[in-house]
Amino acid sequence: VEQEASLLIGLVKQIYRGIIAIIIFLYLSSLTRYFPWTKGVGQAIFDYLYSSTIKAIEAAIAYLPSLLTIIVTLTAAYYAIRFCRLFFQAIKREILSLPKFDREWAEPTEKLAIFLISAFAAAIVFPLLPGSQSPAFRGISIFAGALLTIGGASAIANLVGGIVIIYTRAFQTGDCVQIDGVKG
Repeated sequence: VEQEASLLIGLVKQIYRGIIAIIIFLYLSSLTRYFPWTKGVGQAIFDYLYSSTIKAIEAAIAYLPSLLTIIVTLTAAYYAIRFCRLFFQAIKREILSLPKFDREWAEPTEKLAIFLISAFAAAIVFPLLPGSQSPAFRGISIFAGALLTIGGASAIANLVGGIVIIYTRAFQTGDCVQIDGVKG
Protein backbone atom coordinates (compact mmCIF):
# COMPACT_ATOMS: atom_id res chain seq x y z
CA VAL A 1 0.00 0.00 0.00
CA GLU A 2 2.85 2.40 0.83
CA GLN A 3 4.53 1.71 -2.53
CA GLU A 4 1.27 2.30 -4.39
CA ALA A 5 0.67 5.52 -2.45
CA SER A 6 4.18 6.80 -3.19
CA LEU A 7 3.76 5.87 -6.87
CA LEU A 8 0.47 7.76 -7.08
CA ILE A 9 1.92 10.75 -5.23
CA GLY A 10 4.86 10.80 -7.65
CA LEU A 11 2.47 10.63 -10.61
CA VAL A 12 0.38 13.49 -9.23
CA LYS A 13 3.56 15.54 -8.69
CA GLN A 14 4.62 15.00 -12.31
CA ILE A 15 1.17 16.00 -13.58
CA TYR A 16 1.32 19.08 -11.35
CA ARG A 17 4.74 20.04 -12.72
CA GLY A 18 3.49 19.57 -16.27
CA ILE A 19 0.48 21.81 -15.65
CA ILE A 20 2.71 24.47 -14.08
CA ALA A 21 5.05 24.35 -17.09
CA ILE A 22 2.12 24.76 -19.49
CA ILE A 23 0.78 27.69 -17.47
CA ILE A 24 4.19 29.38 -17.49
CA PHE A 25 4.54 28.92 -21.26
CA LEU A 26 1.04 30.26 -21.86
CA TYR A 27 1.64 33.19 -19.51
CA LEU A 28 4.93 34.13 -21.16
CA SER A 29 3.53 33.85 -24.67
CA SER A 30 0.45 35.92 -23.85
CA LEU A 31 2.47 38.49 -21.86
CA THR A 32 4.95 39.03 -24.64
CA ARG A 33 2.17 39.45 -27.22
CA TYR A 34 1.01 42.64 -25.52
CA PHE A 35 4.18 44.51 -26.40
CA PRO A 36 4.89 45.17 -30.07
CA TRP A 37 8.65 44.59 -29.86
CA THR A 38 8.19 41.13 -28.22
CA LYS A 39 5.08 40.06 -30.13
CA GLY A 40 7.12 37.78 -32.45
CA VAL A 41 8.78 36.07 -29.47
CA GLY A 42 5.42 35.49 -27.80
CA GLN A 43 3.95 34.04 -30.97
CA ALA A 44 7.02 31.80 -31.40
CA ILE A 45 6.65 30.49 -27.83
CA PHE A 46 2.95 29.79 -28.35
CA ASP A 47 3.56 28.11 -31.73
CA TYR A 48 6.28 25.95 -30.21
CA LEU A 49 4.04 24.88 -27.31
CA TYR A 50 1.11 24.20 -29.61
CA SER A 51 3.07 22.18 -32.17
CA SER A 52 4.87 20.20 -29.44
CA THR A 53 1.58 19.38 -27.74
CA ILE A 54 -0.04 18.28 -30.99
CA LYS A 55 2.99 16.09 -31.86
CA ALA A 56 2.95 14.52 -28.39
CA ILE A 57 -0.77 13.75 -28.60
CA GLU A 58 -0.39 12.28 -32.10
CA ALA A 59 2.56 10.16 -30.99
CA ALA A 60 0.63 8.91 -27.94
CA ILE A 61 -2.37 7.98 -30.09
CA ALA A 62 -0.15 6.26 -32.67
CA TYR A 63 1.55 4.25 -29.88
CA LEU A 64 -1.71 2.95 -28.35
CA PRO A 65 -1.85 -0.29 -30.42
CA SER A 66 1.73 -1.16 -29.43
CA LEU A 67 0.99 -0.29 -25.81
CA LEU A 68 -2.09 -2.52 -25.86
CA THR A 69 -0.03 -5.36 -27.34
CA ILE A 70 2.61 -4.92 -24.62
CA ILE A 71 -0.03 -4.93 -21.87
CA VAL A 72 -1.76 -8.03 -23.25
CA THR A 73 1.56 -9.85 -23.71
CA LEU A 74 2.80 -9.06 -20.20
CA THR A 75 -0.56 -9.99 -18.68
CA ALA A 76 -0.62 -13.30 -20.55
CA ALA A 77 2.99 -14.02 -19.52
CA TYR A 78 2.19 -13.19 -15.88
CA TYR A 79 -0.74 -15.61 -15.78
CA ALA A 80 1.18 -18.29 -17.69
CA ILE A 81 3.97 -18.06 -15.11
CA ARG A 82 1.45 -18.27 -12.26
CA PHE A 83 -0.10 -21.35 -13.88
CA CYS A 84 3.34 -22.95 -14.30
CA ARG A 85 4.14 -22.36 -10.65
CA LEU A 86 0.84 -23.88 -9.50
CA PHE A 87 1.18 -26.80 -11.89
CA PHE A 88 4.73 -27.71 -10.95
CA GLN A 89 4.13 -27.14 -7.23
CA ALA A 90 1.26 -29.63 -7.48
CA ILE A 91 3.62 -32.14 -9.10
CA LYS A 92 6.28 -31.45 -6.45
CA ARG A 93 3.79 -32.01 -3.61
CA GLU A 94 2.47 -35.14 -5.36
CA ILE A 95 -1.01 -33.68 -5.70
CA LEU A 96 -0.69 -34.21 -9.43
CA SER A 97 1.31 -36.89 -11.17
CA LEU A 98 2.31 -37.36 -14.77
CA PRO A 99 3.39 -40.70 -16.20
CA LYS A 100 7.17 -40.93 -16.75
CA PHE A 101 7.72 -37.52 -15.11
CA ASP A 102 9.68 -37.73 -11.87
CA ARG A 103 8.79 -35.51 -8.94
CA GLU A 104 12.39 -34.23 -8.75
CA TRP A 105 12.03 -32.75 -12.23
CA ALA A 106 9.24 -30.38 -11.15
CA GLU A 107 11.46 -27.58 -9.83
CA PRO A 108 13.99 -27.42 -12.69
CA THR A 109 11.21 -27.79 -15.27
CA GLU A 110 9.30 -24.97 -13.57
CA LYS A 111 12.38 -22.72 -13.78
CA LEU A 112 12.95 -23.61 -17.43
CA ALA A 113 9.29 -22.97 -18.31
CA ILE A 114 9.31 -19.60 -16.52
CA PHE A 115 12.53 -18.64 -18.31
CA LEU A 116 11.10 -19.60 -21.70
CA ILE A 117 7.83 -17.74 -21.07
CA SER A 118 9.77 -14.65 -19.97
CA ALA A 119 12.08 -14.85 -22.99
CA PHE A 120 9.11 -15.26 -25.35
CA ALA A 121 7.33 -12.26 -23.79
CA ALA A 122 10.52 -10.17 -24.01
CA ALA A 123 10.93 -11.13 -27.68
CA ILE A 124 7.39 -9.93 -28.40
CA VAL A 125 7.63 -6.73 -26.32
CA PHE A 126 11.15 -5.65 -27.31
CA PRO A 127 10.40 -4.44 -30.87
CA LEU A 128 7.33 -2.55 -29.62
CA LEU A 129 9.27 -0.38 -27.17
CA PRO A 130 9.68 3.26 -28.17
CA GLY A 131 13.09 3.86 -29.67
CA SER A 132 13.82 0.18 -30.26
CA GLN A 133 14.41 0.89 -33.95
CA SER A 134 17.03 3.58 -33.27
CA PRO A 135 20.66 2.82 -34.20
CA ALA A 136 21.83 3.45 -30.62
CA PHE A 137 19.33 0.95 -29.19
CA ARG A 138 20.30 -1.62 -31.81
CA GLY A 139 24.00 -1.07 -31.12
CA ILE A 140 23.52 -1.62 -27.41
CA SER A 141 21.51 -4.77 -28.11
CA ILE A 142 24.22 -6.16 -30.38
CA PHE A 143 26.90 -5.31 -27.81
CA ALA A 144 24.94 -7.04 -25.01
CA GLY A 145 24.39 -10.07 -27.23
CA ALA A 146 28.09 -10.25 -28.06
CA LEU A 147 29.00 -10.02 -24.36
CA LEU A 148 26.63 -12.87 -23.54
CA THR A 149 27.87 -14.98 -26.43
CA ILE A 150 31.58 -14.52 -25.79
CA GLY A 151 31.56 -14.29 -22.02
CA GLY A 152 28.88 -16.84 -21.31
CA ALA A 153 29.99 -19.78 -23.45
CA SER A 154 31.26 -21.82 -20.50
CA ALA A 155 28.29 -20.81 -18.36
CA ILE A 156 25.89 -21.98 -21.07
CA ALA A 157 27.84 -25.24 -21.42
CA ASN A 158 27.58 -25.79 -17.67
CA LEU A 159 23.86 -24.97 -17.78
CA VAL A 160 23.22 -27.48 -20.55
CA GLY A 161 25.34 -30.06 -18.73
CA GLY A 162 23.33 -29.53 -15.56
CA ILE A 163 20.07 -29.94 -17.43
CA VAL A 164 21.33 -33.17 -19.01
CA ILE A 165 22.39 -34.53 -15.60
CA ILE A 166 19.00 -33.66 -14.08
CA TYR A 167 16.83 -35.17 -16.80
CA THR A 168 18.93 -38.28 -17.50
CA ARG A 169 18.84 -39.05 -13.78
CA ALA A 170 22.56 -39.78 -13.85
CA PHE A 171 22.76 -39.00 -10.12
CA GLN A 172 20.20 -39.46 -7.38
CA THR A 173 19.99 -37.90 -3.95
CA GLY A 174 22.19 -39.99 -1.67
CA ASP A 175 24.53 -41.28 -4.40
CA CYS A 176 28.22 -41.41 -3.60
CA VAL A 177 30.38 -39.62 -6.18
CA GLN A 178 34.08 -38.90 -6.59
CA ILE A 179 35.17 -35.71 -8.35
CA ASP A 180 38.85 -34.73 -8.66
CA GLY A 181 39.82 -37.16 -5.93
CA VAL A 182 37.18 -35.83 -3.50
CA LYS A 183 34.63 -38.41 -2.48
CA GLY A 184 31.23 -37.47 -1.11
